[in-house]
Amino acid sequence: MSANLPIFLDSRAEEDLDAAAQWYAQQSAELALEFLDAVDAAFGFIAQFSKAGREVADGIRRVLTKKFPFCVYYKVDDGQVVIVAVLHFRRSPEAWQQRLE
Repeated sequence: MSANLPIFLDSRAEEDLDAAAQWYAQQSAELALEFLDAVDAAFGFIAQFSKAGREVADGIRRVLTKKFPFCVYYKVDDGQVVIVAVLHFRRSPEAWQQRLE
């Protein structure tokens, strides 16, 4: 069994997460909590199985959330997971790719 890696959220990923949670909260407080739980579950999966996500760019992997159409983009750097974006799966790849430049 592999050890869980620590998770670090890039500030732009935090902004992504806040914006999505606020949007869901406008629909329903319960829905917003379910969304945050789904993202938290994705983070936990990534922390435990950091190489399980599909590689979408050099060193960048993607995991889909359950029940919600969002992707978590991340990289493993110096023994920690860095979340670079949490975006709706229909967003253009440029939305997270420009963050790597």
